[in-house]
Amino acid sequence: MSMIDAYIGKMNAQLAELKAEIEVLKAKAMKAHADTRIRYEKEIAELEKMRDDLQKQLDIMVQKGEKAFDELKGGADSAMKEMKTAVERAIGQLK
Repeated sequence: MSMIDAYIGKMNAQLAELKAEIEVLKAKAMKAHADTRIRYEKEIAELEKMRDDLQKQLDIMVQKGEKAFDELKGGADSAMKEMKTAVERAIGQLK
């Protein structure tokens, strides 16, 4: 297994965990009062956009292979960190 395959595997596993957490947030938001639900749905939509953008970055890494790995890895790492922080913040707000 190449370094890029291992990295993509790790990132996909983390992304799957974050997708599951977003689904939990959606379920909790549906139980909230209408005005609160609207605010949470907006935040969830932002999280889903971040998730989709990160998935696109990973797809590009797979397509471009080893030659672009170093260039793209930093951006993907930053995007993952930002998304984790945003998901944690959203979870904290829903408690």
